[in-house]
Amino acid sequence: MIISLASLLESLPKVAHVEVIESIEAIFFETSTRKTFASVEDRHNFLYRYLGVYFKNPTFCFLALNPDLENLTESTTTAAINTHQNKMGTFIPRNILGYLVGTPVTTKEHYELHPYLELFRSHIDQRYPSHLHINFTQAARGKGTGSSLIAEFERALTASRSPGVHLITSTFSRNVTFYEKNNYQRVLEIDYQNSSLLMLGKIFPTLQSL
Repeated sequence: MIISLASLLESLPKVAHVEVIESIEAIFFETSTRKTFASVEDRHNFLYRYLGVYFKNPTFCFLALNPDLENLTESTTTAAINTHQNKMGTFIPRNILGYLVGTPVTTKEHYELHPYLELFRSHIDQRYPSHLHINFTQAARGKGTGSSLIAEFERALTASRSPGVHLITSTFSRNVTFYEKNNYQRVLEIDYQNSSLLMLGKIFPTLQSL
């Protein structure tokens, strides 16, 4: 099941918020290709650049939870939350299978955190202002988890009237096929620091109809 980070945090006692964030961070480092850091500060900056900055707007962050949590999570939208809050606070962090973090608008801070975005700026600003980062555990692969996360994120974007969304990945990355299966189109390929970067994007019907 998929739930927004904002909704989940609202349903949990504050003491559980740290556990949830730490669980997301654990998935981030588990799936990251970078494993070593020069210092604690270097590690913190890396985490903030690709994950922490998006927690500023948790409405556009989504989590894939173990399907067995569905009934329990639904109860948090009722008065029963007072009964379940302690159980929810310890149970959910261990059952986060993946996450998607994103933003409806690529901001000045994002450009500063990721200098390579400037190479794609004309496309981003004009047609694909939103962007995303997605990761999930090995146990969640091949089960439609990634596609479900993207679908929920795109629903939030269309509700916010975003004209389009993009992501940047390596041209030769295995995840290109995954995004293409979710109807992302190749927009632009650019050489950058001895590698090749590929921009994939999707335009929403609100813009296509203009």
